[in-house]
Amino acid sequence: MSLVHISPKLPTLLATSFVVIEEGLRIPENFFARSYPCALSFLPALEAAEESVMPVGPNDLETARKLFEEGGWGSGDPLGPDQWFAEDAVMRDIVGHPNAMRGKAAIRKFWASQKVGITLRVPVEELYVAEGHRGVAVLWMAYGQITDEEDENYARWATFEGMSRLEFNDAGEVTLEVDYHHGTQGFTDSWVAHWNARRARPWRELGEITGG
Repeated sequence: MSLVHISPKLPTLLATSFVVIEEGLRIPENFFARSYPCALSFLPALEAAEESVMPVGPNDLETARKLFEEGGWGSGDPLGPDQWFAEDAVMRDIVGHPNAMRGKAAIRKFWASQKVGITLRVPVEELYVAEGHRGVAVLWMAYGQITDEEDENYARWATFEGMSRLEFNDAGEVTLEVDYHHGTQGFTDSWVAHWNARRARPWRELGEITGG
């Protein structure tokens, strides 16, 4: 008699019959076919779910956060992000540089030319991991201080929300960064106060407001 093994890691509810299969239970395969004809169709998906791999590790998440905060884009050091990029890294910013920059040297040159690093802060709001490959999505807020004395918002901080897609190689280096945002959404006198106010909101509310 052939047997179907239900993994102890995967307690399963068969919605069609409301029968719970207990952990580690071994039952005759024809039992499903005879009593629960729809049940067998669930088994391949359940096994696939059990075997799915999340290649992203804690070090990748730490790197993603540091790339934007500690020593990275928000550090004021145009060379800061270098330490996390692979030599052949590719980067795009859909607003500031939609064409791909290829190689760490090209990324560094563009960033240094912007002359905004010292007045930019990019705290990370949330991290999400990819399924099946070594990728991370970073949700962030960006704050850039206005340095033009002729600007009516001089010394204030332009604010905007965005996200970035990161990919990593086996060495844990960033091989791809793509930044998605819509540019300035508002202004604030204090980026710290603005950031703390956002952090105090429930997560659902953050999806209902802009970065202004």
